Amino acid sequence: MGFISLPMNVEMDIIDVSPLESLATVLKTKGMRGMVWLNQKATFRLTMMGEGKTEVACKTVEEGMSTLLRVFLLWKVKSFAEGAFKSLEERLRQWV
Repeated sequence: MGFISLPMNVEMDIIDVSPLESLATVLKTKGMRGMVWLNQKATFRLTMMGEGKTEVACKTVEEGMSTLLRVFLLWKVKSFAEGAFKSLEERLRQWV
């Protein structure tokens, strides 16, 4: 963030793939020896739209966030999530 670097450990677990048209993941990030942490759940739902087309809908829910992150860096968390979903959308468009 700017000139300040905050190393974070990131772990992502796939928690559900049923029905086959959906995928649920949990993303856990932790930094500063546990003082900064964030847990988010993302659910991706795939819908066949016809002749070789698939619609992807994603819902992300914050499951927990450290007070330090919520008070000082919530805007950065939102910006990071927005950038990640835009990147995912671009990758999916490349596959089509």
